[in-house]
Amino acid sequence: MTLNASVKTFALAFASGLMLTVSLAASAQQAPIVRLPGQGQRLDLVVGEVIIKSSSKETQNSISQVMLFEKPGYSTTLQTNSRTDISFLVLEGVLTMRIRDQVVTYPANSYVFIPKGTPHAHANLTNKPVRLFMTFTPGGYEQFYVERANATKASKPGTPAYAQAMQALMAKYGITNVDLAPFKNLQRSASAPNK
Repeated sequence: MTLNASVKTFALAFASGLMLTVSLAASAQQAPIVRLPGQGQRLDLVVGEVIIKSSSKETQNSISQVMLFEKPGYSTTLQTNSRTDISFLVLEGVLTMRIRDQVVTYPANSYVFIPKGTPHAHANLTNKPVRLFMTFTPGGYEQFYVERANATKASKPGTPAYAQAMQALMAKYGITNVDLAPFKNLQRSASAPNK
């Protein structure tokens, strides 16, 4: 082995070791996150409430997680998200979801994973509240709820000003509406599919 080859080998080994050290140091800087029941940033959305359990800032943008309480009668649009994978864990109540053109009812303890780009909608079509635990990968989507709560304070939902604010937020967070009335005229499946 020549001197130049030895120097190059040493430099590569040193650089690899340095990158591993930096990576481990960054991982070591990640502090555990603990939120007891009721703890976290609370946001009033009028149609429900969000409690941020972990933010992208706390997880170095790897994930964010929220507890979502949906009032009876609430429904999202059928939408896609170009940037975020979303996981739903139904903690309480019955969640109705439309994934593409299939509508399914999910009882408590059901889990649903929606990869980015998948058309989906969710609703509480019952007369009781629904409580969900949602995980967003990568993190950052929790800020949509922060900004939505601020828009709700600034303009009443249903007004043109609120609609304009929501359109801007959806564009900012990579959300595209596919169907504004996602549960109209669709047959519902009796229960969640086994997959």
